[in-house]
Amino acid sequence: MSWWATPLTAPRVRDPEPTLAVVADRVGLAGAFALGAGFKRRHGVGPSEFRLREAGTRHGA
Repeated sequence: MSWWATPLTAPRVRDPEPTLAVVADRVGLAGAFALGAGFKRRHGVGPSEFRLREAGTRHGA
């Protein structure tokens, strides 16, 4: 993942509306796979797991 894309991804991944492919496109990555690989390297979990955890946190789970 590009150094400049890294800080842009977490806030966009938190939003459940856009697909991960759309998020990847918005931050200038080649696709959802590139987003997933870089996101997991940076955050320790993939973007889908990150979304689930964030949703649980927001809903008090």
